[in-house]
Amino acid sequence: MNAYGTLQPGEQRRLYKGVANRVYEIVQDKQEATKLFRALFHDIKVYFAVSSYKEINRRDLQRAIRYIENWTPRKVS
Repeated sequence: MNAYGTLQPGEQRRLYKGVANRVYEIVQDKQEATKLFRALFHDIKVYFAVSSYKEINRRDLQRAIRYIENWTPRKVS
């Protein structure tokens, strides 16, 4: 695997599924899940300084997965 450049489509799906798994570990309510999806994707973009999770560097994939697995929402309302 070339560690340079942005995530490949399969890696993007892997990250998205990680986000979905994390969100649904926290809540099952669809309305609440929508809020958490938005919050987690926002936090990913801020943490990795990208405008989309798809722009994360390939070399940061494992770090992004760990970030998602350990993410805690600031406030569930």
